[in-house]
Amino acid sequence: MDVRDTVQAIMPSLMRIFHSTERTVEYVPQGPEDVAAAKQASEYANYIINRDNNGFLHMHAAFKDALIRKAGVLKCYWDDQTKFETHDLSGLDDNALSALMSDPDAQIDIVASERVGEPQIDPMTGQIIPPPSVHAVRVTYVHPDGRVKLEAVPPEEFLISREAKSLEDSDAS
Repeated sequence: MDVRDTVQAIMPSLMRIFHSTERTVEYVPQGPEDVAAAKQASEYANYIINRDNNGFLHMHAAFKDALIRKAGVLKCYWDDQTKFETHDLSGLDDNALSALMSDPDAQIDIVASERVGEPQIDPMTGQIIPPPSVHAVRVTYVHPDGRVKLEAVPPEEFLISREAKSLEDSDAS
C-alpha cells in the first residue's frame, strides 16, 4: 500500500514535467542555419507523440512501470500498413472502362462484359458499327500507409539477463 500511495503521489508531478507544455520534444539548433530544421523536427516529433499516438498514456504507463517494477520501456517502431479499398461497378460503357484503366492507382478485374443491342451501319461510310459493350468490374485501390508507432512495453515482455550492465550486454535470446 505504501508503494502504491507513493507512486500515485509522484505520477502527477512526473507527468507535468514532460507534458505540461505543448512541446513534449524540442530540438535545439546547433547554429543559425539549423533554426528552421529544428523547428520543423520539433513540430513533427510532437505531432507523432501527442496526436498520431497517445503519447501521454504510453508515457504514463512506462513511468508507472519504471517506478513500480524498475523497468519502464517505450517502444518506437515503423508500422507498415496497407489499406485496400474495393468497389464493384457495373453498367460501364467502353469510355468509362478506359477512363478507369487510365488510373495508375486502380487495379481492375473485369468480371463480365457483354454487347448490348444489334450492330448498326454507319450511313456516311457504310461500315458496320459493333454494338456498345457493357462491363462489370471490380476496382481495387491500394493505399500504402506507414507511420511511427509508440507504445509502452510491459516489463514482463522485456527480458534482460541479470548479469547485463547495459542493453548491449543483455542476452537477446
